[in-house]
Amino acid sequence: MILALDIGGTFIKWAAAEGYDLKETGKFPTPQDSLEHLTDAVKEIMNSHPEMKFEGLAVSYPGMEDPETGYLVPFGALTYGLGKPVRKVFEATFGLPVSFENDGRLAAYAESRIGNLQGIRSGYVLVIGTGIGGAYVRNGRIEAGSHGYGGQISLFLTDDIRRNGLNAIWSAHCGMPGFLAKAKQRMQKEDLDGEILMKLVREKDEQACGLLDEYMNEFTNVLFTLQMVLDPERFVIGGGISRDDLFIESMRNKYEEIYRMYSLDVKHADIMPCRFHNTSNIMGALALYYDEHQ
Repeated sequence: MILALDIGGTFIKWAAAEGYDLKETGKFPTPQDSLEHLTDAVKEIMNSHPEMKFEGLAVSYPGMEDPETGYLVPFGALTYGLGKPVRKVFEATFGLPVSFENDGRLAAYAESRIGNLQGIRSGYVLVIGTGIGGAYVRNGRIEAGSHGYGGQISLFLTDDIRRNGLNAIWSAHCGMPGFLAKAKQRMQKEDLDGEILMKLVREKDEQACGLLDEYMNEFTNVLFTLQMVLDPERFVIGGGISRDDLFIESMRNKYEEIYRMYSLDVKHADIMPCRFHNTSNIMGALALYYDEHQ
């Protein structure tokens, strides 16, 4: 049995898997203070399930390795892992085979191998979570770039960073925490989450519809930029919110609106949800583990 870990900036989702069959799953808050406490949390999962004989770890992580050194480059939600060989730390701590890759890339790996990018020559996966994971896939291969951080769309600048600091990056507005913080303030609803917001949109709540409209304007502006630079066949959207059909349909409509405004009658990418939605990272981690170790 393989222990698959989707380590996010806010939560760690885990699954005990045989093949791609997730026998048991769980979720708990991500430690925010140290890599040691992160591995302690993983130990706790393993120790609390002594009946499960784990043979390896398939790790999805919110950061990226330098392809030459194995050390994490300075991008990612968990700052305590930056500049450290996190994969090697996991291998040394647990004494098990470990696969390790960036979360956005693993979502793309899952979609290209067993999901909605099969047979697609060029596609871009965007996973909406704490930030926005991203990866570009061409001819079945994930393009990592010259220095290992290609596809890191979360840091895309949509405003002047010199004036607005980190609030200028795309994920500050279109990652779920940033978007929901804005929605809570605007609507004065502290218990608001993505599911409640989309329910209000369906009920034609004026504020909720306006917020979604603003969100989709900013999101699809970036999709259009990616289209002009990379010209993918398909955008695939992941994260829990991708399960909502109205969310995806709203994105499609806003994306097409840009082409009408430009009067551009050209072929361009379609938009689909990830086949595996909020388990894309786990499925990708498993696919990579089996490729590397079995």
